[in-house]
Amino acid sequence: MNVSTTAGALGVATKTVWRLINQRKISFYRIGRRVLISREQLAEFLREREISAFDAGKEARDLLAG
Repeated sequence: MNVSTTAGALGVATKTVWRLINQRKISFYRIGRRVLISREQLAEFLREREISAFDAGKEARDLLAG
């Protein structure tokens, strides 16, 4: 996917995707002047930033269980 398509998939501006690329926070391919991001790279980027739902009940049980 190109930068514009990636931005659309993430729901952000292309400027944000360029920032992620420049900061090396998302993997990409450079082919000549083109910058491409595979769907797998995008999925990995999102997985690395996943935040799990907080289960207060589980946390309390774990704390009380010692």
